[in-house]
Amino acid sequence: MFHPSLLFWVVLLLSVTQVQILLVTVYFHRAMSHRALELASPARRVCRFLGWFLLGMNPVEFAAVHRKHHARCDVAGDPHSPVQYGAMGVLLKGIILYRREASNPDTIAQYGQGLPCAFEDAFYCRHANLGLAVQAIVWVSLFGLPGLLAFVLVAAWIPFWAAGVVNGLGHAIGYRRYHTPDRSTNLVPFGCWLGGEELHNNHHADPSSAFFAHAWYEIDFGGWLVHILTFLGLASLRRTSPPTRPLAALLRDRYVWLRKFRTASAFAHATANGRAPIAVLRICIPGLVLGAWNHRLRQLVTGDVIMEQLRSMDVRLCELLHVRHPAPVLAAAFDGFCADLRALNAPALNRWLTRLHGSAIAATA
Repeated sequence: MFHPSLLFWVVLLLSVTQVQILLVTVYFHRAMSHRALELASPARRVCRFLGWFLLGMNPVEFAAVHRKHHARCDVAGDPHSPVQYGAMGVLLKGIILYRREASNPDTIAQYGQGLPCAFEDAFYCRHANLGLAVQAIVWVSLFGLPGLLAFVLVAAWIPFWAAGVVNGLGHAIGYRRYHTPDRSTNLVPFGCWLGGEELHNNHHADPSSAFFAHAWYEIDFGGWLVHILTFLGLASLRRTSPPTRPLAALLRDRYVWLRKFRTASAFAHATANGRAPIAVLRICIPGLVLGAWNHRLRQLVTGDVIMEQLRSMDVRLCELLHVRHPAPVLAAAFDGFCADLRALNAPALNRWLTRLHGSAIAATA
């Protein structure tokens, strides 16, 4: 029987667990749950086999539970929200919460539709646990008792890191780049250990994107793999054509534009009051990062007419982004918002409008 060194075990286990992580983030999460990319048939079948063999996971169940999480995020009905179960509750019992929701036929029927399938899926579904059993036999056959311990570690990897850490701590600690209505956070800016899933708030701000890194210093290993797959012709991005109208651009990337608007508002306030922009940003940036923008604005608003106007425009923009209106009403409200924003005659806000309209003009060029 093969008796490997400690270094061999470290390299082997890191390799296997990182394959698991990339399989979950690219195949189960980005490709199947959100349909952000389309995998070519060979790549999809390899991923389906590895998901069965390494994880014992069903993509339909995963997609259904995850889509329900986005639909009911951090409110009643969320399958694994720290708001309901506590961060430690989700961290330690995430896999139990996932399994419970995955066994709910109503969840599968409502949220598990529209996924690509192949003839072998029937076998994988019929023998859902066989893959893990075969994997355990392989580990034990190659390495004996140490192989069994390695199998236990590998089998517990995704339940702890994905179902526990990402779903639990990813809604409790970290920084918030976007002020999304849920409590999602970016755990760290370097998505290396969990394949980019650390950038959870970025993902919640733009779920249909295959890429989670939104700043030059953020790293998304899963996004890098998507780039490689598309370069090799093994995947294609489903969202490739940009919006052709400013309102459509605003609504598609709402949290990106909202963040830029609030940064522009801080500069507009600084310019109007003759203050150095850094003085206002020192007050506003914690609000942008921590999601406490309204609290920060109230600190500036007292006795400040200009900031009152900016806060009023911020409220109107949030209503445009989050309140459902018929298309004609929404278009009229957007036009009115743009006209009133121009009337403030603030260079920073005018630049924001120009960039918003320019993004749509570039798309039609």
